Amino acid sequence: ITSIVKGEDGNLWIGSESEGVYKWNYRSGGSFLTHVADNGPLYHINFLLPVKNGIWIASKGGLRYVNYDLSGSVTYTMEDGLPSNNISCLYAEGENIWIASNISVVARFSRGKFEQHILNTGETVVNIIGISADVDGGIWVATDGKGIIRVNGDEPLSLLKASGLESNYCQGILRDKY
Repeated sequence: ITSIVKGEDGNLWIGSESEGVYKWNYRSGGSFLTHVADNGPLYHINFLLPVKNGIWIASKGGLRYVNYDLSGSVTYTMEDGLPSNNISCLYAEGENIWIASNISVVARFSRGKFEQHILNTGETVVNIIGISADVDGGIWVATDGKGIIRVNGDEPLSLLKASGLESNYCQGILRDKY
């Protein structure tokens, strides 16, 4: 299991490493597999993000949005503007979806279009582990070896072990209430 979230539909959505996504109505005890593709990379789930009317599914084969009632879905890949088909994590900011990849690029999906932000990490390709925002709307990513990096803003900003972090290998990032 790679991700478990409670959707706004009241069901639990469970992402798996190799079997796709399960939708579980835990109140009734029933479960069923929500097929996101006929096998292949879309079955390898990295992250689930519930939003108002559906769920975003980040996988090794791209990004998929599925309505909670399963009446519709749409899949996005590099051909549509994703920076990579291997999407590591997601973050919702209002109507915008921030999409993190394993190649030092974060994309913002807004009004049906992708806007890419390349992280200033030198020659090193960085795997992004987590993504969040601060109270001022700054988007921050946790990385596997390059600390924490602010994606947007006037000036790039990186926080590393030399800046006071315990390690440059960060396993996630969350915003507190303050």
